[in-house]
Amino acid sequence: MTAIMTGVIVIFWRPIPVTIWQVESDLASGLIVIAYVGVWTMMSAATFHFGHFSFFGLAQAWQNFRQSPPNPSSMTARYLYALVRHPISLGWMLAPLVTPHLTVGHVVFAASTFVYIMLATPFEEADLIDALGQTYLGSGLID
Repeated sequence: MTAIMTGVIVIFWRPIPVTIWQVESDLASGLIVIAYVGVWTMMSAATFHFGHFSFFGLAQAWQNFRQSPPNPSSMTARYLYALVRHPISLGWMLAPLVTPHLTVGHVVFAASTFVYIMLATPFEEADLIDALGQTYLGSGLID
């Protein structure tokens, strides 16, 4: 579903270059760029929690190809997940807004991402509860 929605956004995207804000100060722009890089660093660091092959579904595809049972999930409230329930989703909501030159196009993309994440998260939570049960429920990730 995520890949399809991303494809739709990319294929049908049209820039909306109307400026909402533009930061002129080099110092402020530099700080915003550092924050932007920090958001992407957080998102990248969060993938280490699962392992990159598992995060991108390659481990699961390989196990399915080999017709071997899936490995049990190691999802726990460690690292970034101890601070934020869904750090990658948070990053996707913040990244379009952390820019020294914010346009209406950025806001439309950010709003679309926000709505998608808010609609998809309950399904993700249900899948995690089904897959991990009490491990997930008792981990502090969900109350």
